[in-house]
Amino acid sequence: MMATSRYHVRGGGGARAVQAGTADVALVDYAMPGIDGVAFVARARAVAPQVVYVFVTAHAHTPAVREQLERGLVSAVVAKPWA
Repeated sequence: MMATSRYHVRGGGGARAVQAGTADVALVDYAMPGIDGVAFVARARAVAPQVVYVFVTAHAHTPAVREQLERGLVSAVVAKPWA
């Protein structure tokens, strides 16, 4: 089981974790301050294609999000909020 405080990163910290090779899975929101999830995944996949990318987003039905899934750029889309 993961300890949330150890693995929770925000903003640029996520990009640094991916670049450093310390991430196996990236849970990415579509709407983030400063960068959207599609742009984040594109940049991150360029340096770390081995990481599993998953969108966790309230925008699950947005065409850009669905396209990422259909193209195999993200492995899954988890819709929020969840009950």
